[in-house]
Amino acid sequence: MAEKQQLSTANRSTPPAAMIPVNRWAALTRSILWAVAAVMAAGVLTPIHNSVNLRPNALSNRIVDYGLLVAALPIGIIGLVCLWKCIQWTLLVAWPGETSITADEDSLVMRLGPFGTRRYAARRLAMHYPFELADDGAEGGFESFLPEEEQRDTLLPLITNHGASEAINRTLLRFASRPEKELARQLRPVLDIWRAQVGGDTDAVSR
Repeated sequence: MAEKQQLSTANRSTPPAAMIPVNRWAALTRSILWAVAAVMAAGVLTPIHNSVNLRPNALSNRIVDYGLLVAALPIGIIGLVCLWKCIQWTLLVAWPGETSITADEDSLVMRLGPFGTRRYAARRLAMHYPFELADDGAEGGFESFLPEEEQRDTLLPLITNHGASEAINRTLLRFASRPEKELARQLRPVLDIWRAQVGGDTDAVSR
């Protein structure tokens, strides 16, 4: 009986944590889509390349040819970007190391293979649910009109950090590729602690 009580006490005292695997099947889908976009760009550039003749001749002063090259430059840049994205997502599919998102009471660590490893201290994260973004709901969107508890259960808050290039909740959704409702419920205990640490929700842990 005493051992059961000790185990129960230990379980209650264990800080919450969440580990979310990166969805490699979704990464494969993204790599294919980026590859298709790169091939389409190449398909547009190929006839342009074949028609351009920069050698002087009696029929052309090369102005049209140079104009075609200038017009094709943005398409070429887009094609290279698409190819680079395709390579990154393909590498993620075959990445030999661990790819996961780990959240505990002190930090958020995202191991994203070729996209790098990103570490954020919980106390440096800013988190706001739609009902906290604006009183009139203009900034929070239609979700801001949902009951507060429903927002906490079904939505990830807007998570930002000065070192992140985009909202961290968007990165979570992209690499986990799971319904937001599932992620919100899995991360809810950790999010409540984070928000209490930064003053975003002083009574989150007690609820």
